[in-house]
Amino acid sequence: MTTIYVGNLADDTSTARTRALFEPFGEVQSIRLSRSESGRRFGAHGLVEMDDEAARVAIAELDGRVLDGTVLSVREALPPAEDEAPATPTAVPATPDDVPPSNLLRRTYEVASVEKVPAPGGGDSGDWYRYVLTSGPAQITGLHRGTLDEVREYASQCADAFNLRSLTGKVTRPLAPAKKR
Repeated sequence: MTTIYVGNLADDTSTARTRALFEPFGEVQSIRLSRSESGRRFGAHGLVEMDDEAARVAIAELDGRVLDGTVLSVREALPPAEDEAPATPTAVPATPDDVPPSNLLRRTYEVASVEKVPAPGGGDSGDWYRYVLTSGPAQITGLHRGTLDEVREYASQCADAFNLRSLTGKVTRPLAPAKKR
């Protein structure tokens, strides 16, 4: 069995939601979630136990993935020292990614592509573009209406908002472009 540390979970992420995230990679033996004692938003973390091969694949696929609006930190949990109590979510040693300012070195989202697509629902309501944001293996795809330059700017603001949220835990929203009068 391998124990996987899952950090930066949203405070309202449930055990069932976490199980659903890991089950495509193999049978989940157990899940233990814990909330931050510091009161910091997005401070939830947990431990997931899976067989070794499933855990290896899950770690590779899920590290950096967005779940419930936060970018997850997924890695193999370090075993407890022999003189310590068994590992609990709060006993998982911190890594440089968990402590500011080292978290500034995490992968950041950037705009990978913007391409024109047909209007959703087959309508004819202006120009629509699909944008793709990437951060390592994580990918976010969205649709937005406007000119190519407006959609590029919007996608860039979305990437900046994800990056800020990942670093600070604060929810930000991209500003909508001002409407022309």
